[in-house]
Amino acid sequence: MKKINKQLPVNILEALKKFMNSLDSKQASLFCISDSKEFLLLLEDLDKTSGFYFRIEKFDYSHGLLINYKPESKSKTTNRTTFAKPEDLPVFFKIWSDCLVAYAELEKFYQDPFLTNLENEFLSDFDLISEENQNEPLSLKQIYFLEEFLSTIEERIDDYRTEHNSQEIDSISSETNYLKSQLGKQTKEWIAKKIASILAKITQEGPGILKSIFKEGGKQLVSQGVKFLLEHGDKLIA
Repeated sequence: MKKINKQLPVNILEALKKFMNSLDSKQASLFCISDSKEFLLLLEDLDKTSGFYFRIEKFDYSHGLLINYKPESKSKTTNRTTFAKPEDLPVFFKIWSDCLVAYAELEKFYQDPFLTNLENEFLSDFDLISEENQNEPLSLKQIYFLEEFLSTIEERIDDYRTEHNSQEIDSISSETNYLKSQLGKQTKEWIAKKIASILAKITQEGPGILKSIFKEGGKQLVSQGVKFLLEHGDKLIA
Protein backbone atom coordinates (compact mmCIF):
# COMPACT_ATOMS: atom_id res chain seq x y z
CA MET A 1 0.00 0.00 0.00
CA LYS A 2 1.29 3.42 -0.92
CA LYS A 3 1.97 5.60 2.11
CA ILE A 4 0.13 8.90 2.11
CA ASN A 5 2.12 12.10 1.98
CA LYS A 6 1.53 13.79 5.34
CA GLN A 7 3.26 16.92 4.08
CA LEU A 8 0.00 17.62 2.22
CA PRO A 9 -3.06 19.10 3.95
CA VAL A 10 -5.93 16.69 4.61
CA ASN A 11 -8.27 18.62 2.29
CA ILE A 12 -5.83 18.12 -0.61
CA LEU A 13 -5.55 14.39 0.08
CA GLU A 14 -9.34 14.16 0.25
CA ALA A 15 -9.62 16.03 -3.05
CA LEU A 16 -7.20 13.59 -4.69
CA LYS A 17 -9.15 10.65 -3.31
CA LYS A 18 -12.43 12.10 -4.59
CA PHE A 19 -10.85 12.70 -7.99
CA MET A 20 -9.60 9.11 -8.30
CA ASN A 21 -12.95 7.68 -7.22
CA SER A 22 -14.69 9.72 -9.91
CA LEU A 23 -12.89 8.01 -12.80
CA ASP A 24 -15.26 5.81 -14.79
CA SER A 25 -14.39 2.39 -16.23
CA LYS A 26 -14.23 3.63 -19.84
CA GLN A 27 -11.58 6.15 -18.90
CA ALA A 28 -9.74 3.76 -16.59
CA SER A 29 -9.38 1.16 -19.36
CA LEU A 30 -7.15 3.53 -21.35
CA PHE A 31 -4.49 4.44 -18.80
CA CYS A 32 -2.63 3.07 -15.80
CA ILE A 33 -1.72 4.60 -12.46
CA SER A 34 2.06 4.44 -12.27
CA ASP A 35 4.18 4.41 -9.16
CA SER A 36 6.07 7.66 -8.76
CA LYS A 37 8.25 9.08 -6.01
CA GLU A 38 8.57 12.34 -7.90
CA PHE A 39 4.88 13.24 -8.42
CA LEU A 40 1.73 13.23 -6.29
CA LEU A 41 -0.08 11.32 -9.03
CA LEU A 42 1.07 9.90 -12.36
CA LEU A 43 -1.35 8.52 -14.95
CA GLU A 44 0.05 7.14 -18.20
CA ASP A 45 -1.46 6.08 -21.50
CA LEU A 46 -1.41 2.29 -21.81
CA ASP A 47 0.15 2.76 -25.21
CA LYS A 48 3.69 3.44 -24.02
CA THR A 49 4.74 4.63 -27.47
CA SER A 50 2.48 7.70 -27.26
CA GLY A 51 4.26 9.41 -24.37
CA PHE A 52 0.88 10.68 -23.09
CA TYR A 53 0.52 11.33 -19.37
CA PHE A 54 -1.41 13.28 -16.73
CA ARG A 55 0.67 14.34 -13.74
CA ILE A 56 -0.13 16.15 -10.52
CA GLU A 57 3.37 17.30 -9.74
CA LYS A 58 3.18 19.26 -6.49
CA PHE A 59 1.04 21.36 -4.17
CA ASP A 60 1.66 25.03 -3.52
CA TYR A 61 -0.26 26.90 -0.81
CA SER A 62 -0.45 30.05 -2.92
CA HIS A 63 -1.33 28.55 -6.30
CA GLY A 64 -2.81 25.09 -5.68
CA LEU A 65 -1.90 21.91 -7.55
CA LEU A 66 0.64 21.99 -10.35
CA ILE A 67 -0.58 19.72 -13.15
CA ASN A 68 1.17 18.71 -16.34
CA TYR A 69 -0.54 16.72 -19.07
CA LYS A 70 0.06 15.58 -22.63
CA PRO A 71 -1.63 15.93 -25.07
CA GLU A 72 -3.04 19.29 -24.09
CA SER A 73 -6.01 19.03 -26.49
CA LYS A 74 -7.39 17.21 -29.50
CA SER A 75 -5.66 19.74 -31.73
CA LYS A 76 -2.26 19.79 -30.01
CA THR A 77 -0.05 16.87 -28.98
CA THR A 78 2.26 19.08 -26.91
CA ASN A 79 2.08 19.17 -23.12
CA ARG A 80 0.50 21.83 -20.90
CA THR A 81 1.58 22.84 -17.39
CA THR A 82 -0.68 24.91 -15.16
CA PHE A 83 -1.80 25.41 -11.57
CA ALA A 84 -5.33 24.31 -10.68
CA LYS A 85 -7.62 24.32 -7.68
CA PRO A 86 -8.37 20.81 -6.38
CA GLU A 87 -12.04 21.14 -7.36
CA ASP A 88 -10.99 21.94 -10.96
CA LEU A 89 -9.00 18.73 -11.45
CA PRO A 90 -11.88 16.92 -13.24
CA VAL A 91 -12.05 19.73 -15.82
CA PHE A 92 -8.41 19.35 -16.87
CA PHE A 93 -8.51 15.58 -16.59
CA LYS A 94 -11.53 15.41 -18.92
CA ILE A 95 -9.60 17.36 -21.57
CA TRP A 96 -6.82 14.77 -21.35
CA SER A 97 -9.00 11.66 -21.10
CA ASP A 98 -11.22 12.81 -23.97
CA CYS A 99 -8.10 12.75 -26.14
CA LEU A 100 -7.34 9.15 -25.12
CA VAL A 101 -10.95 8.12 -25.81
CA ALA A 102 -10.81 9.79 -29.24
CA TYR A 103 -7.58 7.99 -30.13
CA ALA A 104 -9.05 4.66 -28.94
CA GLU A 105 -12.17 5.12 -31.07
CA LEU A 106 -10.08 5.99 -34.11
CA GLU A 107 -7.89 2.97 -33.48
CA LYS A 108 -10.97 0.73 -33.47
CA PHE A 109 -12.09 2.29 -36.76
CA TYR A 110 -8.78 1.49 -38.43
CA GLN A 111 -8.35 -1.87 -36.72
CA ASP A 112 -8.86 -5.04 -38.70
CA PRO A 113 -12.60 -5.88 -38.28
CA PHE A 114 -11.69 -9.57 -38.02
CA LEU A 115 -9.51 -8.82 -34.99
CA THR A 116 -12.26 -6.70 -33.43
CA ASN A 117 -14.77 -9.53 -33.88
CA LEU A 118 -12.37 -12.01 -32.28
CA GLU A 119 -11.89 -9.74 -29.25
CA ASN A 120 -15.66 -9.41 -28.85
CA GLU A 121 -16.11 -13.17 -29.13
CA PHE A 122 -13.55 -13.90 -26.44
CA LEU A 123 -15.00 -11.24 -24.18
CA SER A 124 -18.47 -12.68 -24.67
CA ASP A 125 -17.21 -16.20 -23.92
CA PHE A 126 -15.71 -15.05 -20.64
CA ASP A 127 -19.16 -13.85 -19.57
CA LEU A 128 -17.75 -12.50 -16.30
CA ILE A 129 -18.37 -8.78 -16.50
CA SER A 130 -21.48 -7.59 -14.73
CA GLU A 131 -22.45 -4.35 -13.10
CA GLU A 132 -21.83 -6.01 -9.74
CA ASN A 133 -18.23 -7.13 -10.28
CA GLN A 134 -16.77 -5.17 -13.19
CA ASN A 135 -14.87 -2.79 -10.93
CA GLU A 136 -13.68 -5.42 -8.46
CA PRO A 137 -10.00 -6.38 -8.27
CA LEU A 138 -8.83 -9.96 -8.65
CA SER A 139 -8.22 -12.06 -5.58
CA LEU A 140 -4.64 -13.10 -4.80
CA LYS A 141 -5.33 -16.64 -5.98
CA GLN A 142 -6.90 -15.46 -9.22
CA ILE A 143 -3.82 -13.32 -9.81
CA TYR A 144 -1.61 -16.36 -9.24
CA PHE A 145 -3.45 -18.53 -11.76
CA LEU A 146 -3.69 -15.82 -14.42
CA GLU A 147 0.00 -15.07 -14.01
CA GLU A 148 0.73 -18.72 -14.75
CA PHE A 149 -1.65 -18.59 -17.72
CA LEU A 150 0.06 -15.52 -19.17
CA SER A 151 3.52 -16.94 -18.49
CA THR A 152 2.61 -19.93 -20.66
CA ILE A 153 1.84 -17.55 -23.52
CA GLU A 154 5.13 -15.72 -23.00
CA GLU A 155 7.14 -18.95 -22.95
CA ARG A 156 5.56 -20.50 -26.06
CA ILE A 157 4.53 -17.70 -28.39
CA ASP A 158 8.06 -17.13 -29.68
CA ASP A 159 8.04 -20.68 -31.12
CA TYR A 160 5.62 -19.39 -33.77
CA ARG A 161 7.72 -16.43 -34.89
CA THR A 162 8.47 -16.18 -38.61
CA GLU A 163 10.07 -13.55 -40.80
CA HIS A 164 6.57 -12.36 -41.68
CA ASN A 165 5.04 -12.00 -38.19
CA SER A 166 7.96 -10.91 -36.02
CA GLN A 167 6.42 -7.52 -35.24
CA GLU A 168 3.08 -9.07 -34.30
CA ILE A 169 4.74 -11.63 -32.01
CA ASP A 170 6.71 -8.84 -30.32
CA SER A 171 3.44 -6.96 -29.74
CA ILE A 172 1.79 -10.03 -28.20
CA SER A 173 4.79 -10.63 -25.92
CA SER A 174 4.93 -7.01 -24.82
CA GLU A 175 1.19 -6.84 -24.16
CA THR A 176 1.29 -10.10 -22.20
CA ASN A 177 4.21 -8.96 -20.08
CA TYR A 178 2.54 -5.65 -19.31
CA LEU A 179 -0.74 -7.35 -18.38
CA LYS A 180 1.11 -9.55 -15.88
CA SER A 181 2.42 -6.42 -14.18
CA GLN A 182 -1.11 -5.04 -13.87
CA LEU A 183 -2.98 -8.06 -12.49
CA GLY A 184 -2.91 -6.69 -8.96
CA LYS A 185 -3.67 -3.11 -9.96
CA GLN A 186 -6.59 -3.20 -12.38
CA THR A 187 -10.26 -4.24 -12.32
CA LYS A 188 -11.74 -7.50 -13.63
CA GLU A 189 -13.26 -5.61 -16.55
CA TRP A 190 -9.95 -4.09 -17.58
CA ILE A 191 -8.12 -7.41 -17.26
CA ALA A 192 -10.77 -9.35 -19.17
CA LYS A 193 -10.58 -6.90 -22.07
CA LYS A 194 -6.79 -7.13 -22.20
CA ILE A 195 -6.82 -10.94 -22.14
CA ALA A 196 -9.42 -10.93 -24.93
CA SER A 197 -7.17 -8.64 -26.97
CA ILE A 198 -4.14 -10.91 -26.50
CA LEU A 199 -6.01 -14.10 -27.36
CA ALA A 200 -7.56 -12.47 -30.43
CA LYS A 201 -4.13 -11.42 -31.70
CA ILE A 202 -2.78 -14.94 -31.17
CA THR A 203 -5.73 -16.44 -33.04
CA GLN A 204 -5.26 -13.97 -35.90
CA GLU A 205 -1.71 -15.24 -36.38
CA GLY A 206 -3.12 -18.69 -37.06
CA PRO A 207 -6.18 -20.61 -35.79
CA GLY A 208 -3.99 -23.50 -34.67
CA ILE A 209 -1.49 -21.48 -32.65
CA LEU A 210 -3.75 -20.99 -29.64
CA LYS A 211 -4.60 -24.69 -29.65
CA SER A 212 -0.93 -25.61 -29.93
CA ILE A 213 0.14 -23.31 -27.11
CA PHE A 214 -2.36 -24.81 -24.70
CA LYS A 215 -2.18 -28.28 -26.28
CA GLU A 216 -5.67 -29.45 -25.28
CA GLY A 217 -7.98 -27.07 -27.09
CA GLY A 218 -8.41 -23.88 -28.99
CA LYS A 219 -10.49 -20.78 -28.54
CA GLN A 220 -13.40 -22.32 -26.63
CA LEU A 221 -11.31 -24.18 -24.05
CA VAL A 222 -9.01 -21.24 -23.41
CA SER A 223 -11.82 -18.70 -23.08
CA GLN A 224 -13.79 -20.96 -20.77
CA GLY A 225 -10.62 -21.64 -18.80
CA VAL A 226 -10.04 -17.94 -18.25
CA LYS A 227 -13.65 -17.53 -17.22
CA PHE A 228 -13.25 -20.37 -14.71
CA LEU A 229 -10.04 -18.92 -13.28
CA LEU A 230 -11.62 -15.51 -12.74
CA GLU A 231 -14.78 -16.95 -11.21
CA HIS A 232 -13.36 -19.83 -9.17
CA GLY A 233 -9.60 -19.32 -8.94
CA ASP A 234 -9.80 -18.34 -5.31
CA LYS A 235 -11.25 -21.77 -4.48
CA LEU A 236 -8.57 -23.82 -6.19
CA ILE A 237 -5.93 -23.42 -3.49
CA ALA A 238 -6.72 -24.41 0.05
